[in-house]
Amino acid sequence: MPDGDVPTNENFGFLHIGKTAGSSVRQLIRLSADHGYSPPTVFGHAARLPPILREYPRIKIGFVIRDPIERTISGFQSRLRQGRPTNQSLWSVEEATAFAFFADAASFLSALVSDADERLKSAALFAEKSIRHIARNYVFHLKDVEFLKRQRERIFFCRPIDEISNSVHELFEPCGIPREFVEQHYRPAHAGGGSTERILAALDGRTQTDLKRHFAAEYEIYNYLRDPG
Repeated sequence: MPDGDVPTNENFGFLHIGKTAGSSVRQLIRLSADHGYSPPTVFGHAARLPPILREYPRIKIGFVIRDPIERTISGFQSRLRQGRPTNQSLWSVEEATAFAFFADAASFLSALVSDADERLKSAALFAEKSIRHIARNYVFHLKDVEFLKRQRERIFFCRPIDEISNSVHELFEPCGIPREFVEQHYRPAHAGGGSTERILAALDGRTQTDLKRHFAAEYEIYNYLRDPG
């Protein structure tokens, strides 16, 4: 289940939820291992928290979160580019079918919550289950709020994506990796161009409201993690 080429840390792990700036964290994990440290074990895009906690009884997990609609937009755009420029991962057959219907995230999201065209609605629901970064959502990775509440003591790091640059050292310090090392070497994997924000801003208010309702289970998890109380 661990992903990557660094030694397994039995005490601390990083769950890489797609489109949450995880690539930059993984780069730093590899670099810190190269310098002789024991960084968090990386659990990749296909990993789920319940099996991790069962299989590693001592491990505590960290991860980064992002607004569900923003994460969906970014995931759509990334898979539309087949992961480029950072990576290159060809479409699955299901993804190719989904992108034959939707050439951009806005049309996909609008169809997802519209009943005006049953054909496009069905295609959007299919795409939601077929595009990797969208299908592997918070429910996939983290199950639900009740599970997270029960496992609260085993989550040692959780920050929104817009706070990661100033808080990423907190993910590494429990592993004995100095803050100075993290701040010296941490670099975002790639600079965002603001396209996600532009696409979201271009959606009309009713569509955004309907999307929040559609992604209600995602927002329940996201809102709890932002403020667990």
